[in-house]
Amino acid sequence: LKTREELERIDTSLQVFLSAEIELADDRGTLECEHLEEMKEVLDFISAAPHCKHVLPRIPKGRDPIEYCHEMLVNAAKNPDIDLILHPWDAPRELLWSLEDLPEGYLREFAEAAAENGKCVEVSNCFSHLWVWRSEGLKESYGLLVKELLRARVKIVVGSDGHSLRGRYVEGYGMTPPTLCDTSWAVQLVKSCGGGDENVGYPRRGLQQGD
Repeated sequence: LKTREELERIDTSLQVFLSAEIELADDRGTLECEHLEEMKEVLDFISAAPHCKHVLPRIPKGRDPIEYCHEMLVNAAKNPDIDLILHPWDAPRELLWSLEDLPEGYLREFAEAAAENGKCVEVSNCFSHLWVWRSEGLKESYGLLVKELLRARVKIVVGSDGHSLRGRYVEGYGMTPPTLCDTSWAVQLVKSCGGGDENVGYPRRGLQQGD
């Protein structure tokens, strides 16, 4: 509420939306949020964060972790409470080195689920940073997902994922470098995959409230 009040006091010609990065809890695409209904009243749209490294300890014994994370993404795309899916396949290098290593059809299934359910998907500048858990292969292969999003006509949100100017400690991995509010790599990636202004959009609920 405080942030909403601060935004309303800003004198700007820019259209500013308020959202929150809410963790996905499981392969059903459930949001990890105790006060979701209250959040929906305050936020312009709900953003889901599928951090594969966070769900790894919760995966039942015997389940394929790649399949689990894939189902988490697809079901998040089907969750009516979610408007925007942030940085899909933000995975630690020990789980996924490259999107080329995913089973055939996974990227397309996710993109089609997002399109069918009217979700926006973020292409994040975070993949340009080789943080302590990400691989070079993930950065180099991320265009495979972007191409599937474009093919399915999913509206793309370009984001910086700029959390901290000083870096932060991530348990089990160490310190991350500073993350600046930069989207240049993500913009160039979308363009290199054939995307343009017509492929960029915002969650529908956010547009309805912002207009």
